[in-house]
Amino acid sequence: MFRIFRKWMTGLLLAACALSLAQAQTPQPPMPEHVYSQQELDQMLAPIALYPDPLLTQILMASTYPLEVVRAARWSRAHPQLEGDEAVRAAANENWDPSVKSLVAFPRVLAMMDERIDWTEQLGEAFLTQEPYVLDTIQELRRRAYEAGNLRSDANTLVTEQGSLLMVQPVSPVVVYVPYYDPWIVYGTWWWPSYPPVRWAPWPGYVYPGVSVGIYWGSGIALSTNFFFGAFDWHRHQVDTVYVNNHYYHPRVTHSVPLPWRHQAEHRRGVAYRHEELRRRYPEPAPRATPSVAPRPAPQRAAPTPQQQRQQQQYQRQRQPQSQQQLQQQRQHQQQQQQQQQRAVPSGQASPSRARPESRGQSAPAGQREARREGSAQRESRQSGSAGQAGPRDVSPGAGRGDPASAPPGRP
Repeated sequence: MFRIFRKWMTGLLLAACALSLAQAQTPQPPMPEHVYSQQELDQMLAPIALYPDPLLTQILMASTYPLEVVRAARWSRAHPQLEGDEAVRAAANENWDPSVKSLVAFPRVLAMMDERIDWTEQLGEAFLTQEPYVLDTIQELRRRAYEAGNLRSDANTLVTEQGSLLMVQPVSPVVVYVPYYDPWIVYGTWWWPSYPPVRWAPWPGYVYPGVSVGIYWGSGIALSTNFFFGAFDWHRHQVDTVYVNNHYYHPRVTHSVPLPWRHQAEHRRGVAYRHEELRRRYPEPAPRATPSVAPRPAPQRAAPTPQQQRQQQQYQRQRQPQSQQQLQQQRQHQQQQQQQQQRAVPSGQASPSRARPESRGQSAPAGQREARREGSAQRESRQSGSAGQAGPRDVSPGAGRGDPASAPPGRP
C-alpha cells in the first residue's frame, strides 16, 4: 500500500513539474508599454473620487477629449451668468462630445479641468488604458474616506453600501451638489508621501472662515430630468451609457439597455495620445491624397456623316445667292447717290458749299454793294479835297467787269 501511494505521489510531482515548465515556455501576452501605477492612480483620482456617480462618469469620459474641454471652459468663461441646464441648452450648437457639453452645467468643475489640463489629459488616458483599475481605485478611496468618517449621507448626497461597494448619488435627480474637499484631510493620513494627492484652492462660496469639516457644499445646480447619460457598472468594472431622452445626447444606435461606453477618437481634434498603446488602438486617419488633375484633352469632332455634308452644302447654296443680291443692291444704291450729287452741281463749278460769291462772278448782295459805295464815295471826297482833280470813282467789286449795277446809263 505504501509503495502504491509513493508511486502515485511521484507521478503527481512529475506532472506538476512538466506543467510548470510548459507554462514557463509558453509566451505570455505583452503588457502595455506604460501602465499607471497604483500610486499614480491614487494621486490623480483623489480630488474627484467622492463626486456623485453620474457626474463622475461624465468627468471621466470628458477627460479623454482635452481640447474640447479647453474650448468648453472658454465658452463658459464667456457666459459667466449661465450654469446648469440653461447653460447646456445655450451651448446646443457646439460640436463637442456630449460628455464635454454636459460639463458646461458645472462651471467650477470645467474651470478646474482647464486649469489642470495636464492632469485632465493623464486622467483621460488612465481611464482609456486601465478602466477597471480606475474604478477599483475610486472604490478604495471612498472606503478610506468612509472609514475616516468623512463620507456619509446628508441633505445633498445619498451614500449607500452594496457589499464592498459604495455608491454616491444626488438626493434629487434634478438638483446636483458638487462637493469640495481637501484630499490631505478627507482620507485621513495620506499613505504615499512620494505621491501627494492632486488638490486645488477652495472654490468661492464653499469654505467659510473658522469652519473645518471634511466636505464642503456649495449651491445646487438645477438640471433637467434624465440629464446624465453615464452610469457605473461596478460589477463589470466599466462605464455604461444609458439610453435616455435628453436634449443634448443623441446616441447613434438606439438601445433600451445600458451599453459599454465607447471612446470617439474624432473628438480628440488631432490631439495625439501620449502612450503607444492608445496610438495603436486609435490610429489617426490617413490624410486624403489629393488626386492629380490631368489636363483635359481637346475635344475632337467626329467626321460629318454624308447626310450632314449634304445639309451643309444645301445651306451654303441657299446663302450664296442671297449675299450676291445684297452686294448688287448696295452697288446700285451707291450709284444712285453719285448721280444725285452730279445733277445737283453743274460741270465746271465747284460744290456750292465751297463756292464764294465774290470769286465766281456772282454779284454780292445789294446791302453789301451800297455799303461799299458809300465808303468809297467818302474816300474820294477826301481825296478830291486834297488833289482837286479826280472826280467820283466807282470802286465797287464789279466795276469794269460787266457788273450791271456799275454800267453807264443806256448800256445793256
